[in-house]
Amino acid sequence: MAVVHFMSGSMKVWLDLGRVSNLPSVWTNVLAAALLASAGQNYTNWDWSFSTTTLLPGAMLALSLMYLGGMLLNDVVDADWDRQHQNPRPINQGRISQHLVQKAAIFCLASAVALILGLAWLKAGTAHLWSNLAAALFLLLVICGYNLWHKKFRHSVWLMGLCRFGVYLVAATLLAAPDPQLLLAGAVLAGFIAGVTYLAQQEHLNQLHQRWPVLLLFSPLLLALQQPQQPLFWVLLLFFSLWILWSTSHYLKAEQLRVRPLIGLLLASIPLLDALVLASIGQWQASLFCVVVFLLLPRFQLWVRAS
Repeated sequence: MAVVHFMSGSMKVWLDLGRVSNLPSVWTNVLAAALLASAGQNYTNWDWSFSTTTLLPGAMLALSLMYLGGMLLNDVVDADWDRQHQNPRPINQGRISQHLVQKAAIFCLASAVALILGLAWLKAGTAHLWSNLAAALFLLLVICGYNLWHKKFRHSVWLMGLCRFGVYLVAATLLAAPDPQLLLAGAVLAGFIAGVTYLAQQEHLNQLHQRWPVLLLFSPLLLALQQPQQPLFWVLLLFFSLWILWSTSHYLKAEQLRVRPLIGLLLASIPLLDALVLASIGQWQASLFCVVVFLLLPRFQLWVRAS
């Protein structure tokens, strides 16, 4: 019984370190990027079986490892700051050693890059290996850059936005090819994430620097510029807008400010943004799947904290 208790406690530490309650949002990012990048392209010789059984799950695994590596690295880099500010994170609480988490972060990030290159080689040999390597290294650099600078420069939140943009970019490069439509969707996602990160900067103190970053949460409205001829898109866009309005007005009341719960809800809204992207190209089944993930994520956050 003691061994089981130790193992369950140890597993909970790793789940907390990796913020795994947000992990499904990475999977919906990959799904949205893959389908968006392949929309309208001529795949006469495209092996859909190979794509769906190997490339798509492989991309989800690789980018999950990249996400987990970034989260672990964040706790390693912030360890001293957490001790000074009594921030209740696993390393600061003595639940795990900083050195062990550092090794795990390096392993995850290196494995992610290696897996991306391996999948690219399986798909097309050396034909597009350099473009996949460039996309993977871009994502790795912005992850490391954010973790190194986010406590020093307030506007480094845009690097966090670029991390999610990089997820779109890597998935698209691996599974199809980036195009202007995908780049717009990735930029919209980056703006939304930057807004969330601005609001989260004083989360541990339950304070806000300023309220203007709330405007960035409405970045998905820019997707309407493409004027999608899809009724589901417009329904979801209205729902998304009302959801953000309600969330921010409910949790950012001056007399009862609650930043941490708001950040959790906003992070859970990432799959809803992916649903918008997919609805804009008529992928209604995948879009509704992302909506289901959006509805489930707050449940996961009750088990493992989102931030």
